[in-house]
Amino acid sequence: MKNRILALIDGFNYYHKINIYQRKFKSPIKWINYRTLIESFLNDTDDKTNAEIIHFSALAKYIGIASVQRHKTYLFALNFLNIEIILGNFKYKSITKCNNKENI
Repeated sequence: MKNRILALIDGFNYYHKINIYQRKFKSPIKWINYRTLIESFLNDTDDKTNAEIIHFSALAKYIGIASVQRHKTYLFALNFLNIEIILGNFKYKSITKCNNKENI
């Protein structure tokens, strides 16, 4: 019997790590194929055809429409590779500026 595989991907945090890598090594890899990546780690005894991959992310609407559209296009491409997409939302955070310089 072959092993079943489940891969869970924190897409938004992984995206930021890829950004750091790209700046450091001047290598464009943002459009990474997670299916190929996951399958490259599997053995012959693993069931590659039944590997379930779930990609968690959120649309950063605060960045702008163009960025959201690129993100949606990428998610569509991942979905085409039979990767399940689960979208969350960013939590609103209120930031209060501290005027007390003694606490800085």
